[in-house]
Amino acid sequence: MAQIRGQYKNPITGKYDWVPLEAVLDGSGYVLKVSGAAAGGGVTLGIPKHYNGDADIIPVTITFASITKSLFIENLHLSNDLMISFDGGIKFFVIPSGESLGLDGEATSIDVKASADTTPYQILTTE
Repeated sequence: MAQIRGQYKNPITGKYDWVPLEAVLDGSGYVLKVSGAAAGGGVTLGIPKHYNGDADIIPVTITFASITKSLFIENLHLSNDLMISFDGGIKFFVIPSGESLGLDGEATSIDVKASADTTPYQILTTE
């Protein structure tokens, strides 16, 4: 079991708290859970998945294994911008070089492109 700390939105107060998280092996693989009293004994956040690649100037659709519960997207390039779209490539949100975006939300896919060729990124989801 791996112990890490992460932010968890308390469903009672609506505020985000830093709490211990644990990756627990169950029948379907590793499941990320909020542990301890902060979650009333344990709330399942989802199965963590990792996607990575190199974005180019032409958008590419990344389809997730299932509906996401949360996303963390990191632009790993030192100077190029990474752009992501949640509406099929109509509008793009810019993640500047070396920056990241974390959000709670449901998505089945996102489109990624870059300000210049070969812009590495990583995406972590809970599904």
